[in-house]
Amino acid sequence: MAEIQRNQAESKLLSAQQTLLTAEDLWKQPDDGYRYELVKGIIRRMPPAVFEHGIRSAKIGRHLDAHVEKHKLGYVCGAETGFKISQNPDTVRAPWVVNPRRETVEVYRSPEDMTVLHSDDLLDGGDVIEGFQCKVQELFV
Repeated sequence: MAEIQRNQAESKLLSAQQTLLTAEDLWKQPDDGYRYELVKGIIRRMPPAVFEHGIRSAKIGRHLDAHVEKHKLGYVCGAETGFKISQNPDTVRAPWVVNPRRETVEVYRSPEDMTVLHSDDLLDGGDVIEGFQCKVQELFV
């Protein structure tokens, strides 16, 4: 029953949203225990993180942090950190989305530029984390 009420409330929120929101609007949302993304100005509620999410994000974090520290490239953020990847309308989402059931990684460079990597593929940092590479299958071992 509570899930139905939450879904109804979310539907009302989305249908009531007449104007496109900005990244600033997203940051101002109250903390209700859920994670949200902003895709082309529309808020999307994300499912809550589960145990598997914690395991995969820690594995990715270890690989990234070792590379970034070694090469003094900056900082590695936690898995729940969103990044503004386009404007007008704004899009704020995680740049990599790991799907443990399918053992894939979705790589977002922009809302229109998304690539799905499979276990034999190489996840790389592109021009953001220069030199970083990790076999996708290493994230699911």
